[in-house]
Amino acid sequence: MPETIHLLIDTGNPEAEDLKLGLEDLLLNTGNLVFEMREVSTAALQLSGSRLPPGKKGTLSPYEIELIEESYSYSLEEPMFKLPQFGLRPGPPPHRPHLGWVVLYEAISEFRLQWDIPATETAILLTPHANEKNWFSGFRSQPAPDGFVQTTDWEYYQKAPFWFPVAQQIWAMILQLRGFGSLREALNHVHMEPVGCLNDCCEEKIDFHIKLRTADICPACQEVMLQGGLSRSVLYAGIQALEKIRRQTRFIQTNPWNEGDFRVRIDAKGVLHFPNLENMSCPFAPIEKALYLFFVKHPEGVALRELSDHLPELLDLYRRIRNQEEDVARPVVQKLADPLDNSAYEKISRINKKLELVLLWGARYEQCCITNEGGRCFIPLAAQGFELDSFWI
Repeated sequence: MPETIHLLIDTGNPEAEDLKLGLEDLLLNTGNLVFEMREVSTAALQLSGSRLPPGKKGTLSPYEIELIEESYSYSLEEPMFKLPQFGLRPGPPPHRPHLGWVVLYEAISEFRLQWDIPATETAILLTPHANEKNWFSGFRSQPAPDGFVQTTDWEYYQKAPFWFPVAQQIWAMILQLRGFGSLREALNHVHMEPVGCLNDCCEEKIDFHIKLRTADICPACQEVMLQGGLSRSVLYAGIQALEKIRRQTRFIQTNPWNEGDFRVRIDAKGVLHFPNLENMSCPFAPIEKALYLFFVKHPEGVALRELSDHLPELLDLYRRIRNQEEDVARPVVQKLADPLDNSAYEKISRINKKLELVLLWGARYEQCCITNEGGRCFIPLAAQGFELDSFWI
């Protein structure tokens, strides 16, 4: 019977939907682990507005280690922030009100009750809020395997869309929980000098991209973690997932978009893939998939005010993606096609933003984005043809 990993998506994050869609592609279900995403809200939690010391990772007393059992992780700010060459945004990150660790774990306990999550299964809160120790993530093994990951500010340290490092942190937490079980044990095996291992310290935040690029666990740490209770099957699944993250972020870090042929494929579920970029995908919501497919099928372009003339086609695309009855799907598509509603403009903006995150600015992005010229919207690459699954032909 596979164990369920419960990912608690904080709806206070305006990019929560993008996070869910991005993680669906990266967190592969295995024979031993199944990921379940659940929406939660931390809106009622008490935030502290006190400024966290830049670059100072909070220390834990032995008592706190015993009490909370946090994982070793990374502080969020540097005293003198050095912008990495691969970074997207100049630093340092903005000051954010933060949550106390006790508050975080009490909230996770409440969410466990709300969703009836067994104490034997792992629950991880994915939240935009910072935390009092200034770490990206943390976990405890008692009284239940709980953890948290901060989902904001990753753009200051690496170039990939934020769901890539979040996925890396989730898998690191799963492996460390099973292999070490406590912060005390994890700290005993941290590499202060990087060796290309999951357990490298990476005190310099600009070095975090090393973890994404190596996707490795050194033999010594593997042996300790296996002896500590990590099963070989979960270790293998984790290495596979980390390797997938590594392969895809490698293209983003090195930006080789102008090398070789550029192919775009749309599968039977409407997911956009880039086969020669390690089959990287773009996390579109169902209605965004339908709208993008519509423009793929109309390389000549269509004015947004004329979408209502194509309502049957849009409805058919959306129903096939969602596998819904017409009476359920119609209101969503009617809103999209309504010339008096901003829905289509908003969806196109979100589609292009997601393409920008994956492809970055440049020729490839310009080929794939939905462009508006002369009042008609179109996808430049559509004129050359996409690789469409037979389901859409």
